[in-house]
Amino acid sequence: LTRIGNMKKLILLIGTLLLLFIGGFISTWIYPKNTPTFKNIKSTVLIDRLTEQDLSLRLLYSDLTASQIETYGMQSSSIELLETPYSSFTEGFIETEKNTLLLETVNQYRSVKGQKPITYYYNYTEIDQYGFLSLTEGLDTLYIIDLATYEVTSPSFDTTYASENQYIYHISSGDDVYYLLSAQANGYKAYLYTLSKENFHVLSARRLSPPSKANRRTHYALDSSGNAYFIGNFSLLIMTPEETINLPLNFNPDSIYCKDDEIYTFSSSELFLSYAIYKDDLGIIQTGQVNLPNKFVKLISYHIADSILYTVTYDDTHPMYRNYITLYNLKNNNILYCLALKEIDSDHLTLLDAHFG
Repeated sequence: LTRIGNMKKLILLIGTLLLLFIGGFISTWIYPKNTPTFKNIKSTVLIDRLTEQDLSLRLLYSDLTASQIETYGMQSSSIELLETPYSSFTEGFIETEKNTLLLETVNQYRSVKGQKPITYYYNYTEIDQYGFLSLTEGLDTLYIIDLATYEVTSPSFDTTYASENQYIYHISSGDDVYYLLSAQANGYKAYLYTLSKENFHVLSARRLSPPSKANRRTHYALDSSGNAYFIGNFSLLIMTPEETINLPLNFNPDSIYCKDDEIYTFSSSELFLSYAIYKDDLGIIQTGQVNLPNKFVKLISYHIADSILYTVTYDDTHPMYRNYITLYNLKNNNILYCLALKEIDSDHLTLLDAHFG
């Protein structure tokens, strides 16, 4: 009996120590000391191991019609409403001042051709010294704007399907050419074009057949050698100028991203974000898995720089926190920083995008 009594005391002591340890761990994890005060959005820093790592984001909140947009500048110790107004286009957001200038420039070009002015466009990206603004009516409505002179050019081409309705998803810069990867509107084809940097003439064009799963911009990628990438079922489909390659994956990808000729593919599950990184020659660099900040969060936006993965996720089930800003060190898959954000009290605005850096 004495031995049994001592055993019960020992079990009780161990249980008490475990509770104290777990309680201390959770309080350190979820309610860390020295939590910064954020002025405009209620939030809680869950993890902060940034040390010397810089953190700079612009968080873009909008209503569903994009008639009201609020932009917040975020540092590791503050979030503040910015006065710089932003406008939207289909695939993103842009400063209103630049948006106005781009529209004026393009509409002057359209006016000379006897075309009606536009007030909205599908996509916009800047490469080298040019801005590439596209509508969806084929390469006739791709406007290449010299950002030094604001002279506008459209590609010239001899390919009939270049005039078909299509979404220009990605543009990359090669040695002497630009590559364009687009998706057929209301169809299942993709198009890959090579444009001369000298006069923007289409030097070559290819019809591609991506997997049926690849049906949006984040399902396509393009590198600076003109190789096109598409997500498939537990695979990536790579179309080079010479061959088509089916690359098996041990997870089912839901997005793909190309940066500095490294190819990143991701898949989010209930608790984890799986990833694989490849070189443009398809040599594998790294595979891994990182913890998501909560169950069933959805990936809104991501960015990669210097082996740091920045993610913005959305949680439609949490009673308080609907968004998380999380940074991961891909060298060891550890979370460097995680901030939970409450919804803002402003006309049903939702965090739709983030600009990093």
